[in-house]
Amino acid sequence: MNINTRNMAFVNYNGQEMQFVKYNGVIVYEAWKNLIASGVPPLTLLNCKGVDLVDYKLYGNSVQDGTPTPTTPIEVESVGDKTKNLVNIKKGTLTNCKIEYLDNGFKLTATSTKGYYDVPIELIKGNVYRVSFDSTRTGTTGGGYHSIASTGGAITGSASDLNANSYGVIASGATEKYDIQYLRFYANNGGSVGDSATFTNVQLEEGSNKTSYIPYGYKIPVKSNDTVTDIFLDEPLRKIGDYTDYIQKEIKVIDGEEVITQKVVRNIKRVYAGNNISYRHDMLNEFNGEWVAFQINVKMKDVSLGYSNRFKKNSYYTKADYIFWLQTAGTYLTFNLKKTDIGATADNTNAEILSLGKEYVANNPIYFDVIVEPTEETIELPNIPTLKGMTVLSVDTEIQPSNIEVIYKGKEVK
Repeated sequence: MNINTRNMAFVNYNGQEMQFVKYNGVIVYEAWKNLIASGVPPLTLLNCKGVDLVDYKLYGNSVQDGTPTPTTPIEVESVGDKTKNLVNIKKGTLTNCKIEYLDNGFKLTATSTKGYYDVPIELIKGNVYRVSFDSTRTGTTGGGYHSIASTGGAITGSASDLNANSYGVIASGATEKYDIQYLRFYANNGGSVGDSATFTNVQLEEGSNKTSYIPYGYKIPVKSNDTVTDIFLDEPLRKIGDYTDYIQKEIKVIDGEEVITQKVVRNIKRVYAGNNISYRHDMLNEFNGEWVAFQINVKMKDVSLGYSNRFKKNSYYTKADYIFWLQTAGTYLTFNLKKTDIGATADNTNAEILSLGKEYVANNPIYFDVIVEPTEETIELPNIPTLKGMTVLSVDTEIQPSNIEVIYKGKEVK
């Protein structure tokens, strides 16, 4: 074995990669080890080998600055900054076609003469939006899109116009006149079974101009010194009390084979009030009949803590105030509104009050963050590099993670 007499070098001895350091003329050999570091970022990693992290966990956090009310909502901010892309291409409904998800898009293959994929969207009436994508097709039709109203009618777009070149703008007139709820992507339209269309870089953004593509969701930029690695998630990483969402990427070698675990674990669920609300009958005669409670069924693991963007949490629901309550058994929650808030009177029936309540929440988005049994989903996560010597890991998000844990290749400091 030839030994380099520099102060530090790297050798391979009997299959074990080692470093040697020359101390006062004496060469000391040390194997690279898996070292553990954790804490609130920024995190300093010393004596790094300069390879990707062996394992990393990034934990969520949630902050609400103030006390919300129905008229002065306060958002619950969590780890991950929302991107400009408003369409989640992995949340759709297939009709007469199959789908294959790609790194930056999807491929539709028709099982009939007309196949398409409906992806739900939420538009603000009066705003202008731009649809953009790159598309190819194997047949003579398909590869285009339509915006679809709640009635099922096509409003803008073309089923066979590739790349959304001519019909990419959903104008303010369309959003004002129609309740547009979907983007419909076509595998074919009057074609043959087996026709396929591939869509990449799919983006829906505010404004009439097409800008550079960025994936849908929430971006978490992780910096290794000056090197930035972007992580994209469908939802931010949240935290309530000791319950925390987190992501993990772990690389192990088992029996000579590299095994990679990539996942997001969620302990917090965001529940939106909508058509799923029901009337809470035993509030009928509470508080001189001025208040009404609505109920949402949701199974919760811990009812001691929670967040809402429009209500403060209370330990019991019979209170003349804008509060929400998590039922002790953890099967539903309630929230209180004044009847005058929703335009109800003492003469309205329960069914009428419920209808008015649903109309109110449709125009005033309400959500609750609650603690549930953990769910685990396999996702694609990037490798995060270290730099030889010292690496400072930081996270460039508005809300910082509550903790990060990493395992990296390095040398113990003695």
